[in-house]
Amino acid sequence: MKIMNYAKAFCLICLCLSLSCASDQDKHELPIVNIKGEKIANLDPKKLTDTAQIKLSQIADNIEVITLETKDESLFMSTRFIVGNEYILAMRGNQFYQFTSEGKFVRIIAKRGRGAGEIPSMGKNISYHINEKLDLLILTAGDHIYLLKLSSGELIDRKDLPDFASLKEVRAITMTSADSLFIYSYFSRGAKGDSLCSGVVVQDWNNNILWQKKFNYLTWSIDPPPFNYELLHGSDISVVDTDNPREFIFQVDNHDTCYVFNLKNFSLQPYLLRRTIGVLKDKYPIDRISQGCYTIAQEFNRTNGIHIMRMQLLTKFVDINNMDDYVYNIFYDDNNKTAINIYSFENDYFGFIHRYNGLNKARSCYPELVAPYGKLLIVYEASEFLKFANQTLKKPDLSKEIRDRINSLTDSLTETSNPVLLIGDLKKNIKLE
Repeated sequence: MKIMNYAKAFCLICLCLSLSCASDQDKHELPIVNIKGEKIANLDPKKLTDTAQIKLSQIADNIEVITLETKDESLFMSTRFIVGNEYILAMRGNQFYQFTSEGKFVRIIAKRGRGAGEIPSMGKNISYHINEKLDLLILTAGDHIYLLKLSSGELIDRKDLPDFASLKEVRAITMTSADSLFIYSYFSRGAKGDSLCSGVVVQDWNNNILWQKKFNYLTWSIDPPPFNYELLHGSDISVVDTDNPREFIFQVDNHDTCYVFNLKNFSLQPYLLRRTIGVLKDKYPIDRISQGCYTIAQEFNRTNGIHIMRMQLLTKFVDINNMDDYVYNIFYDDNNKTAINIYSFENDYFGFIHRYNGLNKARSCYPELVAPYGKLLIVYEASEFLKFANQTLKKPDLSKEIRDRINSLTDSLTETSNPVLLIGDLKKNIKLE
């Protein structure tokens, strides 16, 4: 009889655990909609439930800490990084800084100018990527694609962007290794009427367009007084690399539908509804600066079916000095169509805890997935790292391992040092509660 009771109790416990696990996943599952026969997730940021805390150790393996070498010629504040197997690149202002994967400064590999090896028209809206198999830094400026050798910094080629009027700009670019195809998105700015557009192009090494899709997605950019600036332009489109070298995600900012593109047969299918249209003006969404609009950070990689998305919703606007926003850092798992808004993030490698407090900077230390391989990256300004380190070292229960880890870095850092990078591999089959 006792054996029977134990068996029943064991089965009951297993059932409860199973239901609990299912419940944890169910509460984060997104609604599914059918678009053209494709069942895709419907992600509305406003409907996501904040999680209490996500730890770095839950989502990443093989953590490395890289302190970028600080020299007079390599000094910069944090910006967008590319993290390859051999090199780390960063752009700041009109210059590209190149470091080894261990953080040693190599060179300023590209800069704006009209001298030998320099690039004219390189500025704010430049797009860039690297292909280490082909030893290339790929960047766009004006109506050209520039190719530089990573190993030497030499500018080796310049490709045309066919049928590119001066009012079009490239938003994002990537390049395949197997057949050297360029895949890039573009938008028009300052044009009128039918010339307003956005789109995606596949172009070969010889400047031939193999495939092109033009969209009618448009977006307003509005800067209030004292700037008094309004512009209707083609919407930004992110080109997101995936684990499949022949598959890419196209994300149209401030519009609902994201697409999956298969390079094998040039097919384009709905992939995800990302509800970020926000407020409208004359039937088109606004990307800044108007109450109710979303500003969306460019995304570069989907790794193991995971996206990490960042977007800001302007919740209050009175004037340029009196406004509030809410920042979403969304962990979307396309494998099981679940999404979580990361409210609190614990970098348990260093014992740092980052929580949203209503300021943009509050989430600057959250993880992102970066080109070209989808490495997980967390960036700390040196001054920021020292502040967190000093706060954490005061904790009496801090483990000796973490304390030693922090001290080994702070001994060599100053507030004017280059940024500190945490780089890791995103885990597979991540389960977040």
